[in-house]
This record gives sequence, C-alpha cells and structure tokens, in this order.
Amino acid sequence: MGLQFQNTMLANLHLVIRYLDIDVSTLVTASPYFQIKNSKIKESCQIDLLIQVKHNSFYLCEFKFKKNIGTEVIAEMEKKIKAFSRPKNTSVHPVLVYVGVLSEEVLDADYFSKIINAEIFLDKILNIYRKNQGMEKIF
Repeated sequence: MGLQFQNTMLANLHLVIRYLDIDVSTLVTASPYFQIKNSKIKESCQIDLLIQVKHNSFYLCEFKFKKNIGTEVIAEMEKKIKAFSRPKNTSVHPVLVYVGVLSEEVLDADYFSKIINAEIFLDKILNIYRKNQGMEKIF
C-alpha cells in the first residue's frame, strides 16, 4: 500500500507543490531521488520526493503510510539529510506527507518544515476529480 500511496502523491505532484506554497516559476526539479555511494559520495540515500527550487533550496519529502508514525520518522529524515550530497550554502526543508496516526512527539518536536496529512489532501484531490469529471453521484 505504501508504494501505491507514493505513486498517488507523485501523480498529483502539482498539488503537493501548491500545498507547499512553492512558486512554480522557481521550480528547478521535482522527482524521486536515489543517491548511490561511490568514491565521491560517502553514503547512499533514497528520497521519496526531492524538490529543488531556485536560490539553493531543497525540499526533502518523506511519504509514510503506516498505522502509527513515531519519532523514528525524524531519525530517518535526519539520516537522509546527512547523507544527501548537495552544494554548500543550500537550505534543506524536511517535509512529511503521511497517512496514519502521527504521534504527539513528532508534532511537538517541530522538526518538519511542513507536515501534510494526506487523508485530508487526498480528499481534496477526490473533490477536484469529482468536479472536473462530473462524477459526484458515482462517489
């Protein structure tokens, strides 16, 4: 189910970008990212969605589809940020997109630049689809 969730979010990338208040004119790239360890790169990492914008900023998005999401998600993100090879003087904005129950500890940590409850987000996508397709009665 996690891969289906990730694919749904990537298929609606334009809405994720809008939700993050990113001006599309500043967008450089947005896609899943895989970094492989080699002689120049010390660690490998996998980022569910990496968004690069002008002015040396990166949004590292982690997608979680779990019953309960605890502080391990912060440790995972910190590990990815540490491993992520990027130019000096760049800013990194960690983003969590989730379905499930998010622990109070994660919220209290105030670690993520943005936390997106995908259940609400996906409901908005469904409503947009209904309006555009005239499908109100089917759903």
